[in-house]
Amino acid sequence: MKEIDSNKHAWSQVSQDHYFAFKKSLLNGSHKFNKYIQNELGDLSGKKIIHLQCNTGADTILLARMGASATGVDLVPDNIHYAKKLAEDLNITNIDFIESDILKFMDHHKEKYDVVFVSEGAIGWLPDLKRWGKNPMLMIL
Repeated sequence: MKEIDSNKHAWSQVSQDHYFAFKKSLLNGSHKFNKYIQNELGDLSGKKIIHLQCNTGADTILLARMGASATGVDLVPDNIHYAKKLAEDLNITNIDFIESDILKFMDHHKEKYDVVFVSEGAIGWLPDLKRWGKNPMLMIL
């Protein structure tokens, strides 16, 4: 899809900038979930969570810091590169990142999760929301 390729290219242009900005905000504690998301997530200790469209992994790192075994998925290779680097820089070990087009993700990924998470603003970039919506349902335990 043309839209997917355009988004992939656009996001790859800002991956490095996101990495540096999120590293700074994660280190100084200013990057955090708002109180509504925090309350909805509740206690994630010991849970498996997948974060769709994770960008460079900052929110995935927050999920891992909350005690979850977190997996982030993103379409953009540079985002995944910087997500792994960010987790390594911050010594986050209960985390993994997968490069994949989320619309095709369940064609090759069969693992199940306790929670499927999507950050604010992530679904506005999708050309086929109905098709996208089928994937999270297949991921739940």
